[in-house]
Amino acid sequence: MIRKQLVAPNLFTIFNLFLGFLAIVFSTQGRFSAAAWLIIIAAVCDVLDGKIARATRGYSNFGVEFDSLADVVSFGVAPAIMIYLAQLQHLGVFGLVISFTPLAAGAIRLARFNTHVSGFTKSRFFEGMPIPAGATLLCSYLLFSYHNLDGMRVPGVTVALVFMAAVLMVSTVEFDAMPYFSFRRGRKNTVLMLLVVASTIVILKYPGVMMFPMAMLYIFVQLSRAVINHLRPEEDEPLPDVSISEQ
Repeated sequence: MIRKQLVAPNLFTIFNLFLGFLAIVFSTQGRFSAAAWLIIIAAVCDVLDGKIARATRGYSNFGVEFDSLADVVSFGVAPAIMIYLAQLQHLGVFGLVISFTPLAAGAIRLARFNTHVSGFTKSRFFEGMPIPAGATLLCSYLLFSYHNLDGMRVPGVTVALVFMAAVLMVSTVEFDAMPYFSFRRGRKNTVLMLLVVASTIVILKYPGVMMFPMAMLYIFVQLSRAVINHLRPEEDEPLPDVSISEQ
């Protein structure tokens, strides 16, 4: 018998998968802006199904695997086809290979996550950029180019962004997880959540203009923190207090 708690999050995952499929269809029809928005909406559904699963305790191993399979389609296959047909098709085989890299990197990242995941514990960070964030970066750039550059192709910028998204997904750089919705006093998460809400309002008000700069700012903050942590001198660990009888 299917647990009732599993129905709601899995329905969101199915909707996420359907949006990815629809984005692929729209891309083959040349409706690239619509395809980009469908992928972005799928990313929102991906966040919601996790939130609902935690709120209703409707998580399961099946849900983890199903969510990953849906993510490969919606945030791997769909954006790869979209960016190839919209921006890189004229580059021939090179454009085809470059467009494939975020799909391959996203699949590797999901496989790594599934093998490392331990139960369903909360974590403040992800290892590597989440695949929905990588897809959102490419979609936001496409919308930015259509809104501000009249759809002009800038192959060098597109190739650089696609390659950067692929590298960051398979990297070990820590990326902030979505803040947990808590207003408890003294929680740093509350500040992060308010920043997310403020950013969402700005993006909704100026979607074609602000989404791509916000995505780049998000990546810049994560990379800056990683560089600072790497350059920070490691504190000497205190020597263990070992008694003679323990030696």
